Amino acid sequence: MARSPGFAACLLISLLLGSPGLVRADRAAQAPRLDKFQSLPECGTMMYFGEGMAAGMGALFDEVFRATDLFVPDLGVRFERRGDAAFALAWPLVLSFGRPTAVQIRRYHCADDGVNVLQPHRVAFEPGLALGDVTVASARLSYGYVWHPEWSRWGVEIDAGPTLVWRESRAGLALGPQLSVRYGRCCGPMYLVLALRYDVSLSSQQPSATLVKLGFSYR
Repeated sequence: MARSPGFAACLLISLLLGSPGLVRADRAAQAPRLDKFQSLPECGTMMYFGEGMAAGMGALFDEVFRATDLFVPDLGVRFERRGDAAFALAWPLVLSFGRPTAVQIRRYHCADDGVNVLQPHRVAFEPGLALGDVTVASARLSYGYVWHPEWSRWGVEIDAGPTLVWRESRAGLALGPQLSVRYGRCCGPMYLVLALRYDVSLSSQQPSATLVKLGFSYR
């Protein structure tokens, strides 16, 4: 049976535009997703005002802790094999990486969840100064690993690496391990770290040395 030209035209239009169901699905996919203020009207009231303030202050303190770790040096004492002791300053710059071994999540009704993770592998570059009878400058590159359970405020880190040492225009190379004890709530930012390091001198121009220092660590 022959079809009318009008039927053929309607069929062509339907193929070009698609069925009404597909059009509705495409529009739904393109529609903006509702945020928390639209889905929870209470977010625009005073009900969760204190929680919102806590989320904002948490983000502010996070940046303060980051700056503290970056600019405030570790303080300690450097002992050399021949018995000399000197006041020591160190600025460890740490890059953490690896699959997280601990996660802390703080959930908010009207703000993004706060998520902190502990990545156990560490690469650090640490310039330092020892201010004694003679000023000694140093630069250390190390790799370390951190153990810090989610349920504990105490953690341990061990690392090792070479240290370049400059004394009275003479340079030397040392190599040694470092053991650190960390105190702080996992896995939030800012820990108090007590470290003990022994550098074995590989040069006859520089003595071996022991360093004890205390400082902050952002991660």
